[in-house]
Amino acid sequence: MRHLRQLLKVFPAIAAALFGLQQIGAYPIAPGLDLGFDWESLTVKGQRVLALSSDSGNMECWIWLRLRCKEAGGITAKLSDETPLEVLTGRTSDGKTWNVEIFKKGGPRQAKFLWASGTKLYLVHDRESMQGAAIEDWEIHTASGKHDSRTREIWRRTWFGLSLVLLAGIVAGTFLKKEAPPRLAPTPERFIAMAIEGMEGSSDEETEKLQTLLKEVVLEGARAEDALVAVAGGNLVLWFKARRQFLDRLDHLLETILFYRRRL
Repeated sequence: MRHLRQLLKVFPAIAAALFGLQQIGAYPIAPGLDLGFDWESLTVKGQRVLALSSDSGNMECWIWLRLRCKEAGGITAKLSDETPLEVLTGRTSDGKTWNVEIFKKGGPRQAKFLWASGTKLYLVHDRESMQGAAIEDWEIHTASGKHDSRTREIWRRTWFGLSLVLLAGIVAGTFLKKEAPPRLAPTPERFIAMAIEGMEGSSDEETEKLQTLLKEVVLEGARAEDALVAVAGGNLVLWFKARRQFLDRLDHLLETILFYRRRL
C-alpha cells in the first residue's frame, strides 16, 4: 500500500507535464484538427445514400474515403443543399475496397469545395452493389493545409481515455497524500465536473459557454432547451458540439473502467 501511495503521488507531475506539452503545442500528443466527422446510411427522397457530417462549422475541403463495397463506380455526391460535387473512384489493390475522392464540381482533382455548417454530404448509391457499403478509412483536407483523419481520431480518443486515467490518478494521489483519516474518496459527480472543465471550444467564449451549458444540464439537471436559451441564445450547433464531445469522453471513461474491471 505504501508503494502504491508513492506511485500515485507522482501522477500529478506526470499529468501536468503531458497536459502542458499538449496545451503549448511543444509536442502534439493528439495531433490534427478535430472536425467531428461522422457517417451513416440513410434513405433520402427514395434514394439510398451514405450521409457524411461534420460539426466543425463552415470549411473548404476535399475528402478521401476508403469504401468497402462490391462496386463503387458511378456513385455521385452532393450536399444536402443540392450543391453537386465531383467524385473520382478507383479499386484498391486488395480488390475489396475502393478509393473515393470528393472535390469541387468542375474543378481540378482535389479542388476544395465549401462544406457549409449544418449541411450533410450525400454519396448517392441507389444500386444493389452498394448495399451494406461502409467507410473504413477517411481523410479531410482543409484549405488551411491541415487535415483530419480516422487515424488521428482514434489517437485522440486514446488520448482522452489516457487523460481520464491520469485524472483519476491525480485525484487519488491528492487524497492519498493525507495520511490521517478520514480519507475522502472522489465522487462520480467530481469526475464528471472535471471532465467538463477540461473540454474546449474554438474560442475562450465558446469554451465558457460549452462548459456552462454542460454543467447546468448534466450536473444541475436543467432542461437542455432552457439551458441552451439562457447560455447560448438557443444555438443548436453549440449544443450538438458540446453533447458529442462529452459523450465521447464518457464512452472512453466507461471503456477504461470496464477494461480494469475485467482484470478482477
